[in-house]
Amino acid sequence: MTTGSKPLIRGYSEGLRLFLSYSAAESLGGAIDHHITRWTIIDHSLTAALRQLSKPLAKRTDVLKGSAHKSLIAFLDHEHDNVRFVATALRHLVAHGDFTPTGAGVMTKAGAESIRCLADRLLEESDRQFAGWFARIAGE
Repeated sequence: MTTGSKPLIRGYSEGLRLFLSYSAAESLGGAIDHHITRWTIIDHSLTAALRQLSKPLAKRTDVLKGSAHKSLIAFLDHEHDNVRFVATALRHLVAHGDFTPTGAGVMTKAGAESIRCLADRLLEESDRQFAGWFARIAGE
């Protein structure tokens, strides 16, 4: 393996990990009737790094359209701190075959770590959403 391929592998690995975490969260949201697009995930330790990584995504109007694009722009403009919108944008890029680690800034260790943490937050929020749903149905 050449030196240049380690960052590339790291970037694709984190992009795919985020995609799979998002897909799991999306499936859970559908099952409990609280779709992921209605989730709010705030993590101030990630907002600065994710804003930096998301700057190029704002120009991707070929893949990011409508509310996904508007919400990403609002995140970049500091109108909200919901990092779930970054996850949605990156998920769209991976799902539509437009994700590249260089284009998403994920080849650096810091960029990859930010995306890894974002995927972790999706899974943690999935746990929280499921626990809330289960508590509601168990109380009925």
